[in-house]
Amino acid sequence: MQSCLVKIRSAYSSLQNAEKRVADYVLENTEQVIDLPIREFAKKCRTSVATVVRFCRAIGVKSYKKFKIQLA
Repeated sequence: MQSCLVKIRSAYSSLQNAEKRVADYVLENTEQVIDLPIREFAKKCRTSVATVVRFCRAIGVKSYKKFKIQLA
């Protein structure tokens, strides 16, 4: 299975600006993301919960919960 961080880096150029903020936060704070509830994570990324979900789907993960599992 492809690493979650590799998925983010490979999809980065095709992400929308708000999704790129999510990607940037994940790449810079990988360890912290694993423990964050989705609402708190969205707030730290300065975006909405819906954008976080779209980001997960854009990198090929079905949900935020599955994203955190893959990230761990």
